[in-house]
Amino acid sequence: MIAKPTKQVRIRRASRRLGLSVPVTAQVSNSSTGAAQVLSLKDYAETFALGPFVSVKRAQELENVGHTRFYELVKDGAYVLLKNGSRSEVTLDNCYRRYCERMSAATQPAAA
Repeated sequence: MIAKPTKQVRIRRASRRLGLSVPVTAQVSNSSTGAAQVLSLKDYAETFALGPFVSVKRAQELENVGHTRFYELVKDGAYVLLKNGSRSEVTLDNCYRRYCERMSAATQPAAA
């Protein structure tokens, strides 16, 4: 018997069919409560097909920002760049931490 693919795998496949570089959604909805759940580090890495180090270009895609805004985030300390030869990269943990911050900010009720 063939196992049914997980929700993250189905999202990744659908995103590829649509030609998207980043999956349609990075959150999994809990069907019983309808509340969004933050992905675990392992699920986050698998969903976005990330290794231990992420290129600056890929980090920009994940953050959904351009070159200038990304380097403003680096200057503000949101990301730490690591040199790998002539390339600059960020760690998977750094990207995941930013993802968690964005998810918690998105689930917070708006201030009046």
